[in-house]
Amino acid sequence: MKKVLKSALALSLAFVIIVGVLPATALAADYTATTYDELVKLVAKQFVARNPSFSVDIDNAGDDLISKIEDNEAFWKDVYLTDFADTTADTYYVWGNMEGNKYIDLTDNGSSVEVYFEQEYHTTKEQEDFVDSKITEIMASLNLAGKSDYEKIYAIHNYVIRVTEYDDSLTKSSAYDALQGSVMCNGYALLFYRLCAEAGITAAMIPGQAGEGRDADAHAWNSVYLDGKWYFVDPTWDDPTDSGDYTAASDYFLGGKDVFDSSHTVETDETLFPFLSLVDYTTELANVKYDSSTATPTEPEPEPITGTTLTAVPSPHNNVSVDGKVIAFDAYNINGYTYFKLRDLAYVFNGTNSQFSVTWIPETETIDLSLYEGYTPNGTEMAPAGTVNRDVVLSTHRVTFDGTDTSISAYNIGGNNYYKLRDLAGAIGYGVDFVDNVITIDTTVGYSLVA
Repeated sequence: MKKVLKSALALSLAFVIIVGVLPATALAADYTATTYDELVKLVAKQFVARNPSFSVDIDNAGDDLISKIEDNEAFWKDVYLTDFADTTADTYYVWGNMEGNKYIDLTDNGSSVEVYFEQEYHTTKEQEDFVDSKITEIMASLNLAGKSDYEKIYAIHNYVIRVTEYDDSLTKSSAYDALQGSVMCNGYALLFYRLCAEAGITAAMIPGQAGEGRDADAHAWNSVYLDGKWYFVDPTWDDPTDSGDYTAASDYFLGGKDVFDSSHTVETDETLFPFLSLVDYTTELANVKYDSSTATPTEPEPEPITGTTLTAVPSPHNNVSVDGKVIAFDAYNINGYTYFKLRDLAYVFNGTNSQFSVTWIPETETIDLSLYEGYTPNGTEMAPAGTVNRDVVLSTHRVTFDGTDTSISAYNIGGNNYYKLRDLAGAIGYGVDFVDNVITIDTTVGYSLVA
């Protein structure tokens, strides 16, 4: 995959603090706080809610509390490190959406002190509500339940790259922009971080420089904690350079010092980037790229009990709506789940955003799927739906996506492998639903996300 530098929006990660004095005619404060911790949490909550301006009255504020507030560096660090249990849109995410801080200093009202805040954001509250709703849809479509941490990170990395492309106008930098299809590096990193947080993956956003010599520029990427080590992930640099190509590269996926030291430099100014104090990447970043062959596998689907016969029953749900068109598949019900032939899905998805090619590697008995590549039919596709029960066995064939191992299981029926739609959807990225007793597939979900 060709590597090109994608310029960053430096101001998206920088904070400008302006100190002033409230006019004596100021109105009553919007909120009240009695302690420093209450003030910190209140300010953080307003930032998450995208409140552009608000004031806080602090009753009986002593000199110690006032001095803490006036210590701008420590105060903002405490605000941005505030973690709320009911949202993943805090900490790194809210910090990465700031345009710059405008802090108007304390006003002494005698028995209390009033602090007034103004803040500009990359997104509005309405846009963040849209992101929240889409995050819920995305997590359902990725079908990450039961998957290993490696598989979750891999699926999220590929998803982010598939849904957006780089914004050459250099004006878009939020997760909302990413979900509209075009964004700068900050938006790639924000969306990747948010999805990782939702999936229970320990992740972070990394500010710094990327590129070499005169081509070096401000940049943002991510880190993830996997199997006891920190690794870097740069979804921007793994995005293909040609518009319309949604094939994710993996050159900068789970890289260590061997990959990133020559091209990426982590910012060191903890005043502007408070999270940098949490992890020392000079010592804690893995030395080498993550070896996917050592990934902890997902628990496989149990094999049939020895001595019993497993039966596939023709599914009554074989007529599937694909992007609004009803198509009859040769589908079977096995242990309460509907299974579809892999090559039938590849054939139907051909030409859509979810297309993939299928390659059989006999030496290793491996089925390799290349995401977003066109499929070449071999004449076995779309056979008439079965009408009789069939004996089945658990398939022994490995399944890889672009050469990377997965733990997706399948059943073999008459020499063909059949898979659950949701298992494949987690890696390929299409949407699956069950509406009015009909299975529906939407190959645009995750790519063309429009409010």
